[in-house]
Amino acid sequence: MPDDEWPNWLARQARAVTDQVATLLRRPPIGPAEVVEVLLTRLDELVAANWPAQPEPPAEAEELDGTPSVVVVAESALTARGWRRVHPAAAGVLVSPDGEQHNLTLLARAALDSPAALAVLLELLSRER
Repeated sequence: MPDDEWPNWLARQARAVTDQVATLLRRPPIGPAEVVEVLLTRLDELVAANWPAQPEPPAEAEELDGTPSVVVVAESALTARGWRRVHPAAAGVLVSPDGEQHNLTLLARAALDSPAALAVLLELLSRER
């Protein structure tokens, strides 16, 4: 995907996932941290709320739209705050304007089994600009 189209694609994908979470919550999510928390902790409920008529709904968050949904939401939120990819091909590996670096893919995977990793990811997404 061309570099100039990527930010809009990312924002559209993150909005689609956020809308799916809003359907479950029956209200807009408070922010990207809540969206990610729902993806990682309430996937069965999310699937039931969004795919009641489909015989085989997505089994994992990554299957919701064909992309790693947790990473898309996190990357969209952080790039809106000035973070950037360390390399255009390094999806989910971001660096802040202050030089802080995170691999969102690895962090999201760890957050599935580790409350500490989930807390780190949620704190990162909850920070003020």
